[in-house]
Amino acid sequence: HELRTPLTSIKGYADLMSMGVGGSMNDQQARFVTTIRDNTERMVGLVNDLLLISTIDSGGETLTLESVDLPATITEILATAAAASDYAIKQITVDMDVDPELPAIRADRDKLRQVFTNVIENAYSYTPNQGKITVHAALQADGEHVLITVKDNGIGIPKEFQDRVWNRFERYEQNALVMAVSGTGLGLPIARQYVEMHGGRIWFESTPDTGTTFYIELPIHFGEQAQPDPIEKPITESK
Repeated sequence: HELRTPLTSIKGYADLMSMGVGGSMNDQQARFVTTIRDNTERMVGLVNDLLLISTIDSGGETLTLESVDLPATITEILATAAAASDYAIKQITVDMDVDPELPAIRADRDKLRQVFTNVIENAYSYTPNQGKITVHAALQADGEHVLITVKDNGIGIPKEFQDRVWNRFERYEQNALVMAVSGTGLGLPIARQYVEMHGGRIWFESTPDTGTTFYIELPIHFGEQAQPDPIEKPITESK
């Protein structure tokens, strides 16, 4: 897309400068280049989210269903988030309690990854240094759904803001600036739409200054056609 082209160019030249292609830099110049790179990456994220929202609104988003290994997917996303430069310095403890025997679920792998990524990154963003995040996943009692929870001990969401969490471009700014939280205000709305496309539910509970827990409930056999009961042939008497 044309919106991405100039951003890719800016980031590319900033990367070259950081590698010394244009000559050596002093400490101040290196910090300037790092700032350019970081903000370019944030802008790329914003553009990608805007394009995604536009595609969803136009009805262009469809699901490509396949068998998805939840434990492996969640583990991979947590590892990626923990390694991100914005979060690595926060030294957040992540406890993962995911049943390794969870059955694979039928879902769109990429969209499911986007859901988990958005919710987990939200937890990282609003959890203070040396805080804690707990991810839990288990089969529901009905045997037909999986429940994933992402719990943090972050700043929480004030009651007066909780109704606005799912609104696009809404961000709780009172503490966001203090904690240097970046974001577009689109991550959670996108996650909700993708969960609902899978026939699932997403909701949260939050207490200010205590933390927030997000719940994601997904059906295991989404999109599978139920097999009709076999039709019994009438018994006829032989003559």
